[in-house]
Amino acid sequence: MKEAREKWLINGRREKEEQEYYHKRKEAHKIIRNKKKTCMKNVTESTEEYQKHNNTRKMFQRANQFKKGYQHKFSIIRNEKGELVMNTKEKAEIWKEYFDKLLNTEEPRELITKGNKEISEVEVELKELTIENVKKAIRNLKNEVAGTDAIHPELIKYGGYKLLNRMYELVRQIWVEERIPEEWKETVIVPIHKRGDRDRCDNCRGIALGNAAYKILSNMRGAADKECTQ
Repeated sequence: MKEAREKWLINGRREKEEQEYYHKRKEAHKIIRNKKKTCMKNVTESTEEYQKHNNTRKMFQRANQFKKGYQHKFSIIRNEKGELVMNTKEKAEIWKEYFDKLLNTEEPRELITKGNKEISEVEVELKELTIENVKKAIRNLKNEVAGTDAIHPELIKYGGYKLLNRMYELVRQIWVEERIPEEWKETVIVPIHKRGDRDRCDNCRGIALGNAAYKILSNMRGAADKECTQ
């Protein structure tokens, strides 16, 4: 269909090329309708299958996917000059530069104060770490997709007492030494569209997918900071 349309436009929209284009378009629409019917049938059957096996989570995921309908994947973005870019490497470089400017900002000139002290001067008291702290941090993990370690947070959540003990030993050592592994410093930033044109970086927000074990440490540190500043 695409080739027929280009031929029609290039040749000055002649009647012969126009008829060929409309014929190809009609065939394409017919194929699309059949594909949609097949897709709907597969979704319905898989949803019923999940229901039979009491897999309610998968069932509702399928139902929501069916409700949203087809989501077009937008594969082009604009660079700083406003030019459309489709090359994978060029797009990756554009996203890298965008999030680098967005996240690596300068330090604030005016610091927030807490009482008579600036917030940067407030020291966070590191209390003795307990297994209950780690257990609570694991329980508060978000059920998002796996990060750089390819470990889904739910695997840690339901890993049992043995895994809990191993995580406690690991996090306790890092907590005391105040030094984290180098691989924990790596994250994958996934752009998610917010509003406006999909081909503009500033209309997207980034979700950082990091190491699952690091998220446990991050939850604990956040809880400690919150207690200190209250």
